[in-house]
Amino acid sequence: MNKIKILFLAANPQNTPQLRLDEEIRAITEKIRASDYRDSLELVSVWAVHPDDLLQSLNEHKPHIVHFSGHGSTKGEIVLVDREQQPKPVRASALKALFTTLKDNIQIVVLNACYSRLQAEGIAEVIDYVIGMRDTIGDKAAIIFAASFYRAIGFNRTVQEAFDQARTALLLEGIPEEDTPEFLVRPGINPSNKLIADTRLLNDKDERTLLREELMTHRKNLRRLQLQLAQWGELNAPIRLFNEIEYEEAKIKELEQLLSRQV
Repeated sequence: MNKIKILFLAANPQNTPQLRLDEEIRAITEKIRASDYRDSLELVSVWAVHPDDLLQSLNEHKPHIVHFSGHGSTKGEIVLVDREQQPKPVRASALKALFTTLKDNIQIVVLNACYSRLQAEGIAEVIDYVIGMRDTIGDKAAIIFAASFYRAIGFNRTVQEAFDQARTALLLEGIPEEDTPEFLVRPGINPSNKLIADTRLLNDKDERTLLREELMTHRKNLRRLQLQLAQWGELNAPIRLFNEIEYEEAKIKELEQLLSRQV
């Protein structure tokens, strides 16, 4: 089954306000799991992103959706992390060059960071759909917006509908930031396109084959997370990393049990 891959890029350097990035990816994961097309979406995360990690991650994962969560500056920059864990601003022109060079499968870019509209404008010249923030956005609003957007994608709504639902979620929660996110569409592109083909009707693979493919994906995710844990060291690793490892181990066990019953 061809999956829509979402690459979640997170950066929260030292000496910058602490963001609830772990809560954001948890909320996104939960909404995807509860959606009709959860098996058509794959979420991959990269943390403490350095500038070179952008090139590495896009080359390695070839995502369909790129989601950046972190800080933005009033100068139209996103703020990554340098080798000393300090802030590393990246200009809008550099981001546009990145997506021009490494467009590949990318259809959507979400910049869930303050003042990211300027970056979004440049990226929208080369990527079909881009979401940026015209002003500051609070942690709670950023989490609710992102989770609601991907829930709608998981129910196979159009990109426009997913954006509209995410803004509506802010209204329903009484958060007065519904006008902060802005949806930009590349000229000539239909905002009513859907990302997911209805593979439930078209896919002729049997259930066992699909379970094996899903098991391979979760094993790959577990290896990647274990490598991150080794790099951090158990004493310094963030709690969210242990939570993600625990989830992948549980999912692998569940899938192995399902496959064993079908022998």
